[in-house]
Amino acid sequence: MRMETRIALANTKYNKRKNILTGIAVFLSTLLLFLVPTVGYDMVKAEFAVINELYPNWHAMFRNVTEERIEKLSVHHSVERFGLRGDAGYMADGDAEIAMIYLDQESFDMYNLKLTEGRLPETENEIVVSEGILKELSLSGKIGDTITVSYQIYRDGGLDYIQKKDFTICGFLPDTEENAKQKRYAALISKSFLESEIPSEQVSYYFLFRVQAKENATTYQLESEINRLAQQFDIPQQYVTANDDYLMANYVDPAFIPGIIIIMSIIVAAGVITIYSIYYVSMGERVQDFGKIKAVGATQAQLRRIVLLEGFIVAVVAIPSGLLVGTVLTRYVMLGMFYWYNEKNQMIKVMNELISGGKVHLYHLWIYLLAAGVAVVMVYISLLRPMKVAAKVSEIEAIRYREGQYANKKKERKGFKDITVGRLARIYLTGSKRKSIVTICSMAITGLLFMVVATLLSCADPAEVADSLIIGEYEISPVVEFNNKEHPELEWSEVSERQSPYRRIKGANIAY
Repeated sequence: MRMETRIALANTKYNKRKNILTGIAVFLSTLLLFLVPTVGYDMVKAEFAVINELYPNWHAMFRNVTEERIEKLSVHHSVERFGLRGDAGYMADGDAEIAMIYLDQESFDMYNLKLTEGRLPETENEIVVSEGILKELSLSGKIGDTITVSYQIYRDGGLDYIQKKDFTICGFLPDTEENAKQKRYAALISKSFLESEIPSEQVSYYFLFRVQAKENATTYQLESEINRLAQQFDIPQQYVTANDDYLMANYVDPAFIPGIIIIMSIIVAAGVITIYSIYYVSMGERVQDFGKIKAVGATQAQLRRIVLLEGFIVAVVAIPSGLLVGTVLTRYVMLGMFYWYNEKNQMIKVMNELISGGKVHLYHLWIYLLAAGVAVVMVYISLLRPMKVAAKVSEIEAIRYREGQYANKKKERKGFKDITVGRLARIYLTGSKRKSIVTICSMAITGLLFMVVATLLSCADPAEVADSLIIGEYEISPVVEFNNKEHPELEWSEVSERQSPYRRIKGANIAY
């Protein structure tokens, strides 16, 4: 064993208190370097996994697209895959909103829909419903049964008069809690029904598509390609809808990497100042020791290696401990965040199921390597100043050394006639300005770190996610309809003349 290593090990045992404090600082810094990026990244990945599980997977949608334009769009080199959706009208039901929609097989798949049983409609009188729709219509039935439905079709820019038609049930869609709460449903009809009810010159479709995406494509690149495609085919911007949630979940967000770098830089700055302050305070007691070692023949390089080895002996224990505790805490933190909100929101419920079932991987090798590497660099930077001080110690000066002597050899302390707590604090703060500055900076960076972590956790709060999903869920507005031949009394010109107009809260009508 080399001389420097033996001295470093002996110093580590002798200076237990200082090394324990240093180890705690390295441990906590490593824990934060691992835990903050892991929890933040896992929260994003869990949300993205839910989006891929429940949300549509088309990149963008063009509205009001004619069949002529569909033919041109479908063969464009930028379009990887496309599907069509057509809105026929609504079922006539006073309480619920039941849309009648045509989806081809591609758009059905891209909407991430699945039938509980049956198949998609093919002939004019076939329909796919759900148990919730049948309940709202006060009907019942199973595959192959015939039901009579009242409905209104979009014609001439509005809803036409109520019609009745017999449909054969060919499939069932699942219901969700959101459907029941909002009383909003969709029944699937065939293309034959759509074309037979709406004049050919009035038929328009939603064009759902995925663009050709290169490996490691960014959301910005895909959005630019979508907008370029819309401009090429003269599609107005208000008819272009990008599937932002899906794009964010599956493609690189340019803002993600700088965000991680900023957060980890703040953690490193707090760790460096904390560790440096511990070593700086203890250096005054050890200058004489270094002078004696130098007196027996140690070189400046050997003194630097002694300080460096002593710091890394502590780091070898503290860094793996931080990673190990972070590994244990990650799962409990993630599941704990979802525990209280599991029954309040479908998205959070699915997140919890995916994490509990192991479908979302909580641990990532690159975060382990990044946290360990940054922690090692942090320890090294913290030791640079103590290494320099130790290397510059001379044998004679070490014997005469008094703490603070090098900082200001002509130091004079101003006295006070009357001593107060404030004046005593001032004397101690100004007596060793460098220590005071290091302490203040350490506290400031630590406070900044706490604010950053608190902000991140508040952004990742499942309650916040749930709240953001129901913003605008309830709103008060007049019950008006335009171009509805069946209800001309709901035109704004009629409603505005009434003495007691009705107001609508989504899902309920309230008179006032």
